[in-house]
Amino acid sequence: MFVDLSGFTRLTESLMAKGPEGAEELSDVLNYIFQPTVELVYEQGRFIPYFAGDSFTAIFPTASNGLSSTLYAASAILSRFSRDQQDKDSILFEHNIGIKIGISEGE
Repeated sequence: MFVDLSGFTRLTESLMAKGPEGAEELSDVLNYIFQPTVELVYEQGRFIPYFAGDSFTAIFPTASNGLSSTLYAASAILSRFSRDQQDKDSILFEHNIGIKIGISEGE
């Protein structure tokens, strides 16, 4: 499963223009987004081998119900983003951050 944020480059540029305060806010935004998102992956007994800026790849081995775990995690992540994008008090609403998820299977 590949998870990628949309709107992140724009956000980074605008926050970095604020100097150290913007860098701290960017860190808060990333923690707000990635902490529960990563927890959803690990709750399914899966792992994330690497992050690449505003994205990560999660591995869900097909043995022991890998596909249903992948779909559950993707659905839960999308549901959280959808709820937060509607909440006017949310960081995701404030900064107009979206998410894209791709799923593939194979070696």
